[in-house]
Amino acid sequence: MISVVFRRFALLVMILSSLALGAAGTALGQGPGFGELQDMALRGNVAAQYRLGKIFYEGDGVDRDLPEAADWFRQAADQGDPDAAWYLGKMLWFGEGIPVDLKEACLWWVVAAEEGSLRGASAREECPGELTAEEWAAVQAEAAGRKK
Repeated sequence: MISVVFRRFALLVMILSSLALGAAGTALGQGPGFGELQDMALRGNVAAQYRLGKIFYEGDGVDRDLPEAADWFRQAADQGDPDAAWYLGKMLWFGEGIPVDLKEACLWWVVAAEEGSLRGASAREECPGELTAEEWAAVQAEAAGRKK
């Protein structure tokens, strides 16, 4: 059995490495301009919504705005973007710009994992140890109901 301390350390390493590796290619100067990106996101373009989430999360060419990042990640996650679901789960888990909600964080990590995210699959392993059995069952049921 893996200790809780080791699992948390592994999750932290995963988060930090994904931030370092995920920063490549997100510069605001690459691809469409900010205004065009916002227009695309407002029209429901999931890739633009995710990219805006990353831009606001990292403060890439704009002031860092975590609540704004969470809003864009949620919109993209609602459309099935696994990376956005993982980021939203992470923000909910650690209370980054939004209130901590472990149950909802786990929901988004399960959704991310079911959409093929390795980060989501790894992160969701934290959930059974942090939620009650009833909460974990409810999360899994809700995630199953979100499948398209």
